[in-house]
Amino acid sequence: MRRREVILLLLSGCVSLCHLQAGGLVRLFHPVDQEATWTEAQQHCREMFTDLATIQDHTSNHDALQVLSSSKFWIGLSFNSSWMWSYKDQEVSEETWFTSWAENEPSYRECGAALGNGHWTLKLCGTKLFFACYSAEGDTHILVQIALTWSDAQAYCRSTYTDLSSIHSEQDNQQVSSLLWSGTGGMWVGWIGLHRKGWVWSDRSGAPYRQWANQDFDGTRACATMTSSSDWSRSDCSSRNFFLCYTDVRPSMSRSVKIRMKGGSADLNDPKVQDAILQQQKLRDGGIHEEVKLRWKKQLDGKVFHRGERTAPPAEQEEALCSEY
Repeated sequence: MRRREVILLLLSGCVSLCHLQAGGLVRLFHPVDQEATWTEAQQHCREMFTDLATIQDHTSNHDALQVLSSSKFWIGLSFNSSWMWSYKDQEVSEETWFTSWAENEPSYRECGAALGNGHWTLKLCGTKLFFACYSAEGDTHILVQIALTWSDAQAYCRSTYTDLSSIHSEQDNQQVSSLLWSGTGGMWVGWIGLHRKGWVWSDRSGAPYRQWANQDFDGTRACATMTSSSDWSRSDCSSRNFFLCYTDVRPSMSRSVKIRMKGGSADLNDPKVQDAILQQQKLRDGGIHEEVKLRWKKQLDGKVFHRGERTAPPAEQEEALCSEY
């Protein structure tokens, strides 16, 4: 381009950047000082926020505690007593499925085990037992004589064979119970793939964190409350309590950047001119694209640009300005 013999007019102004960072969402908790049943609280949170509070870890538990306005309030955890087989996460129809419960079973524990006499029982999932795996390749059941928790046994079966054993018929039941009865070490009870859906979050997230004050559960108190001590309790879902909702927001950062423009006859304080400049100022060289919002920042006198010195900056300074912005 031909250079024209003109005096460069240096103008300065500020453009404000609101950078929406892609480094994850921030969870905000919202206490609601209104008594409601668990279901009513869930509905309110879904209408006004995102959902009843999901507590993902110890830090989330601490953050929730900081906004407490009462000594007890609902969180988004409730007990689902439906049955599932681990293999293919198959849900069970209680009207048609094969069962072989021992006396006084099923209880309200969550993980299923088979006995050597062919009956089934429920155990605390953290109990360590031998277990029966199913191999789809050989269509057979295998006794694993390693004492593991139900979750660890499931992981072992899935990585070594196919999954924990499912029992859909008397023939399946006899095969598994025979393995347990003949197993060495006197072990005659072992994990199978039966389990309840158990305690699940309202937003269907799989957060495994729990902060129970105790492990007692009788099946009648199937909704979780949090107390000012930070521990969780099992409560009757029809009781009325305050509750805690949440929203996830994307963190943002604001930055003010001073820029210099080479002005001619255009009035740089004209809103139309400023809008046209913003359309061109994409800042793509800095790797910032659609998550950036630009707006002009007005000075105390209401103007965006101020007239600067009439001498052109040295070439080095002009180049630095261009590369920086």
